[in-house]
Parts: sequence; structure tokens; C-alpha cells
Amino acid sequence: MIELKQLRKFLVVAEQGNFTRAAEHLNIAQPALSRQIARLEEQLGIDLIDRQSRPFQLTRAGRHLQKESAALLEQAGRMERTVRQIGSRTMRVLNVAFSPTIVYGGLPDVMSRVEERLRHIDVRWSELRSSELAESLRMGSIDIAFSRHHDDDEKIVHVRLRDEKLFAAFSRRHPFASHDGAVSISDLDGFDLIIYPGNSKMKGGFADQTSAWFAEFGRRNAEIREVNEIDTALALAAAGMGVCLVPATARHLRSDIEYRLIDQDEVHLPVYLCHRVQEDEELVSSIKSVIRDFMATDSATSLDPQYQHFYDF
Repeated sequence: MIELKQLRKFLVVAEQGNFTRAAEHLNIAQPALSRQIARLEEQLGIDLIDRQSRPFQLTRAGRHLQKESAALLEQAGRMERTVRQIGSRTMRVLNVAFSPTIVYGGLPDVMSRVEERLRHIDVRWSELRSSELAESLRMGSIDIAFSRHHDDDEKIVHVRLRDEKLFAAFSRRHPFASHDGAVSISDLDGFDLIIYPGNSKMKGGFADQTSAWFAEFGRRNAEIREVNEIDTALALAAAGMGVCLVPATARHLRSDIEYRLIDQDEVHLPVYLCHRVQEDEELVSSIKSVIRDFMATDSATSLDPQYQHFYDF
């Protein structure tokens, strides 16, 4: 059976493109490295390197092994780190949760930056509905939340990070599909409305807010359909069964839908960093710093800054 140390050495040879440089990188003698690669080829029964070319080239099998080896070694590294963390009694566990639509707006980059900054902490990520985030914070099952909902609990701190513009999503057969430019809530008056997430226990959530906007700025909708997920709402919109509102960063989820900006200052969706009042101040400051650093980089373009209002925090 192939050993990981064999794959590591093969990867160095493949990356360096030269046995001499690879041997120097590995701090071993070049003849010894050549013999080890030859034994690997013998073990597999195939040539991994075309030694007749100058400089040498990987064979088709060699290129495939290079790709698979890189993935396998990365997975092995993650497994080793995870096992070490689980076995460490001194490492703090930090449970961070986020509501589903936030993941489309730069969160993956923030997640990797948090992991890098808090190397001494076992950060565990999970997805929860907005209706579950506040209760999970109160119960202590999570420590930090990225939420779009402001809870009135005085024991939970809400740090407003940004407000995000919304887009109307509708079928390409919709009457507005042939018109460019932004729309207002009143323009959508009379059309079937699709709201999400469906949760009668969640008061003041996005579904309630959407209904409130249409009640305030429109007059009435022909029919209101309530679904659980944004993906379902978009599927129904694509099928011509109504109009739904989506955050600016989520308007790339489907290519078979028309999107139009809702050009009203009152119509936006906030993003909060939430934590309990008694949470470690140094830890919260570190996460805030990570977010500020992210927003100052080119990576923040994934948020579509022209559709965002950023807050100082």
C-alpha cells in the first residue's frame, strides 16, 4: 500500500520539476530520492515521470497522482488537526452559527479569516434559521451568531455590520421582464407574492418584514405563498408562480430568473454580529477586527458594495 510519505516526496518532485532541487528541498540525497520514486513506480506498475524529456514531464498517470495526492494530503492534514483539537483539553470551543442567506455575502472568506486568527480556539460553524439563532444564544448552545434578525432580548448584543439592498425576483415571462431598471414595492402591487422562511413562531422575521413592506408601500397581492427556503422561493418564481425578494448577494443563485433592484431606502436587510452580554470581550474584538479587515480588502467585492451600507463598529 502507498504511504503518505511516498506521496509527499512525489509531490515535491512534481512541483520542483527536477530531482536535484526536490532533493535539496527535502534535505535528502538525490540518488536516494530517485530510488524512492522508482520504487513507487514499481509498486504501482506504471511510469509516473517521463525521464526522456528535458526537463522531465509527468506522464498522464503522474499528473493524476499529483492531483489526487495533493487532495489526500490536505485531507490527512485536516484530520490530524481535528484529532489533536479533540484530544486537547485546554482548547476552547467556540460555536458560531449563521442564518442561511448570509453565506452568499462574503461569509466563507470571513470564516477562513476567523479560523486563521483564532488558531488557539476550536471554531465550529453551523447553519441555523434566524428563528433559532437568538434562542441558541440564550441557551448557550452557540456563542456567536451572524443574523439578519434583531431580537429584543437585553442579554444579547447586536452589532450592526451592514444593510443590504433587495432585489425582486420573477420569471422571464413576467410583465416586468422586458423592462430594465429598478422597481419599487408599489410596482409589484397586485402580483402573487412568495415569502420565506415560513415560520409562524418567528415574529419580525424576513417573511413578516416582506409582508409589512407590501402592506405599507403597496396595496394588496393577489395571493401570498409561504415557503421554508430561499431556493424554493426562487424555484416558484422561475415557474411564474409569483414574485419574491432576495438579498443582493443571492441574486446569482439562478440564471433562469430576472432580478430588479428595489430602489427604496426603507427596503433593505440588515446583518448583525450577535453575542451574549457576558461574552469574552477580547474574543469579540478579534472577530470584529477580522470583519473590518475583510471589508477593507478586494475580497469585499463579493458583497456587491454598491448595494450595501456599511456601519462603523
